[in-house]
Amino acid sequence: MRVSAMIDTDRISRHIQSELPRRGLDRATAVQAGRWMDKAEILKDSRHRPGRPLRNILRADKSRIADACQEPARKHGRWFIDPEAKP
Repeated sequence: MRVSAMIDTDRISRHIQSELPRRGLDRATAVQAGRWMDKAEILKDSRHRPGRPLRNILRADKSRIADACQEPARKHGRWFIDPEAKP
């Protein structure tokens, strides 16, 4: 799976991290975050498979999005994004 170099994963990560406290959430699913990205016109979401574009990025390299994890950590696990750990 190839993720386009044109996708600004730093911007996606920053936006998700700013939305979590704004929305009072401890974590977000890829579907929730996908909606936020679409609304902010950062990453177009899929109408038929909500969250899929973000999941594709996460599958390609989860380290590109801060504090992303898959639970359970295997195929068909759900993707979550947690708040960044504070130093």
